[in-house]
Amino acid sequence: MKFEDLTNLIEKQGADIFKANLQQFIQPVASKIEESVEYLEAKGYDDNTDIMLIVIEEATRLVRKLRKHGVIV
Repeated sequence: MKFEDLTNLIEKQGADIFKANLQQFIQPVASKIEESVEYLEAKGYDDNTDIMLIVIEEATRLVRKLRKHGVIV
């Protein structure tokens, strides 16, 4: 195996590990946001400010996790 091939393999494995770790951290938050938005779409936005606040808080939490892991700045 060439040095270049080995370097590419190590980089790919590192990217795969990073992606798996990132998904582990953000998947629960992303799922909660999706479920809340689906609820709002089904029930309407009127009188559901508590759910809207949850969506905003969870979205903020997601952004912070992405920043913490260096995905966004």
